[in-house]
Amino acid sequence: MEYEFKFGNGYTPPSHEVLSGRLLSQEIANINLKIIQKLNYSKNLTIACDGWTNNLNESIWNFLIYTPDRCEYLWCLKNLSNESHTGVLIAEEIKKIIETIGSEKFSAITTDAGSNVQNARQLISAKFPNILNLRCIPHAINLISKDICNIPFANQILTKYNTLVTYFKKSHQAGAALKEEIRKFNIIGGGLKQWVNTRWHTVYECVNSIIRLKEPLENLRYNSPEILSQAVISILHSRAFFDDVRVLVFILGPVKKAITILESRSCNLADCFCELIHLGASINKLSLSDHSTFRKQCIAIFNKRYNEFADPLYLLCFFLHPQYNESYWAHGTFRELLLAADEIFKKMGKTNISRRDLLYQMKLYCTRELPFNISYSMSETPLIWWFSLEDSFPKNEDYLVQFALKLFSIVPHAAGCERVWSRLEWLYGLRRNRLALHKIENMHKLASYYYSHAKHELPYFGIEKTNTEVFDILVDEYLNLDEDDFVEIDEVDLNESEEDTNLSEETDLLLNNILNLNRFEDEFEDDDLSMDEDYYNENREETSSTNQLQEDIDWDPIEEVDKIIKNI
Repeated sequence: MEYEFKFGNGYTPPSHEVLSGRLLSQEIANINLKIIQKLNYSKNLTIACDGWTNNLNESIWNFLIYTPDRCEYLWCLKNLSNESHTGVLIAEEIKKIIETIGSEKFSAITTDAGSNVQNARQLISAKFPNILNLRCIPHAINLISKDICNIPFANQILTKYNTLVTYFKKSHQAGAALKEEIRKFNIIGGGLKQWVNTRWHTVYECVNSIIRLKEPLENLRYNSPEILSQAVISILHSRAFFDDVRVLVFILGPVKKAITILESRSCNLADCFCELIHLGASINKLSLSDHSTFRKQCIAIFNKRYNEFADPLYLLCFFLHPQYNESYWAHGTFRELLLAADEIFKKMGKTNISRRDLLYQMKLYCTRELPFNISYSMSETPLIWWFSLEDSFPKNEDYLVQFALKLFSIVPHAAGCERVWSRLEWLYGLRRNRLALHKIENMHKLASYYYSHAKHELPYFGIEKTNTEVFDILVDEYLNLDEDDFVEIDEVDLNESEEDTNLSEETDLLLNNILNLNRFEDEFEDDDLSMDEDYYNENREETSSTNQLQEDIDWDPIEEVDKIIKNI
């Protein structure tokens, strides 16, 4: 059936040349102006970048800018096919963007773990000390998931799982029977799933589908063994198989949850450390008797990866999260936090007086003394909580507030760069390979802007939805794959890494040296602590008079930290 669309008299629909030419240029000019205005009024920005190869084998790089309110803007796309992708080249491209916007407006740079972009981050942080060097934390968590899947215990489970899923996918009769059993048991969530090679957290969805479909699978073994292969019957007959799968689900569950949270729009540095803690606590709770070797190997993997991306920024941001108090920390950790904060404050260009006052404000905050004793509601964000304290200090003396706002404004992942490639792959498709890069850039800039401002730009769709809810709906396809997106693996071969695959065993998590992990095995609880603030008040009065003289002081952070620790 053909439909005839009628427009008002005299109206002629624009041609595709007008749509992709003049109208697109006008709209992108408007969007660029809005982005520039937004960035001019923002500070504590985060810059991220990543590379991708399109269908024409061109090396395309994207450069994203995040604002503290988690708006995500594509600054530009660059075709670097004719260049060697060294850290120096990438750093030079990033440097141009930073200097165009203003280096004082940036707080951090985030990329994945590629050696060239790691080098670029180091060069940028050396050139601009106020810009902190951060690795994309979801990528690091993904590596933990892959390493766990390489453990023989997990590998054997996945090999058996692959035998099951391959059989039920290829056997029409067995597949139809399983679907019927799922319908009888009224189980939601679909059938057996298969994982994506590059997204190891999807393994959780796969092994969890075994637990979810345990009853239908066992029912098939009892009632219809003739339609099953001997290998499938042998696997399903083993009681230990489902118990072992449950153990693997118990470990991979926190990994899946962590990656989903850490790629979200509202993620901050404290969330990174918190999710690492939950993963460590889950490993800690594994049985010492039934799965002792697996537990020790998981601990060794966790410690190895934790050492690779351990950064005091995560610890500091977790410390500055108003939901958590001193009772979460192991003895001696506070001293290291004070020294790390002093070093970062120094990079921010602060005076010795400011650095000293920061430490004493951290002392008050540690025990929730005035003005840090206000309650924290789960309905607010750490940024809002810290913003509410700005007026509690004399002008320009809210050093800890400035420090906290800088850290909580940082976006600790480059997931937005990956989403750019997902959208570009859709824009290019198989039939639009000749689209010019500037046109693709303009098309994606429009999409990126509307994603970040969906609530305002899509008012009817956004009725009764928050900004975050609308954004999550738009990017849901990236984080939650459909069944068709999962690839079939004929043979399990997880040991693709060039690293040494010899697995070591360790008994203690490194996190135990920093935190009381037992606090995270149950619900979080708040403890009320107190401390005398007279010493800080004396120093604060001295600081005010010294600041009026515009003089600085001699500064030994280690001596000052030891003095603070001694007085606690």
